[in-house]
Amino acid sequence: MTRAWRIAVPVVVVSVTLACSAAARPLDVIRDRGMLSLCAHANALPFASKTQEPPGFQIELARALAQALGVTLHVDWVTNGFQFRAADCDIVLDTIAVPEAQAERRLQLSKPYQRSGVGLAVRADITGVTTLPRVDIIYASADMSPDLIDCAANGAKGIVIAGVGNGNMNKASVTAAANAVKKGVVVVRASRVATGSVGRNVELNDDELGFIASDELNPQKARILLTLALLKQRTPEQIQQLFYTY
Repeated sequence: MTRAWRIAVPVVVVSVTLACSAAARPLDVIRDRGMLSLCAHANALPFASKTQEPPGFQIELARALAQALGVTLHVDWVTNGFQFRAADCDIVLDTIAVPEAQAERRLQLSKPYQRSGVGLAVRADITGVTTLPRVDIIYASADMSPDLIDCAANGAKGIVIAGVGNGNMNKASVTAAANAVKKGVVVVRASRVATGSVGRNVELNDDELGFIASDELNPQKARILLTLALLKQRTPEQIQQLFYTY
């Protein structure tokens, strides 16, 4: 990689104690209970994995902590904020170290055991990149007006529609998004709901309309991938394949 940008979002990988609606369980209660509960992502190697072996360093660290405490380890597998807030965990082993993120998840940080940052790298054959293509996210709602899509299509290179289930939107917005495609704007259908993927040609004819289906990526991640995809000329088929791959 010959070029990279650092994004000013500090990330600290830490051991943290949950302070949920009630007070977090004290250490003596965990020992009396005989179990340490960990919240971890089910598919996020090298951090954690529900199905792979080795299961990721967070699971191995939690096993070591449980063994040192003389208790068993229970893992609550979470993939989104809704599941995280509903889980009854004693600890998580990573978080974004900004006050807003800590307050949202009601976390109390321990002394960090590792710090990491976020970087963006581009391939060596992509040179002369000084800015990234503009990609807008537009959130769908009941009876939404197509005006925002029309407005975004006048300047954005890509649009991600944060639709309802399966990336859906109302008829007027579908028409506006299709018109944006005709102007050369890449339109990706994503979903703002907590779970579920966006399938191609399921409820909308993506082939006919020229849309890209985000597959398993939420709107935020879809925007990042589309931004990078637009750094070089690609066909809609090639961009769709990127969403299937990543």
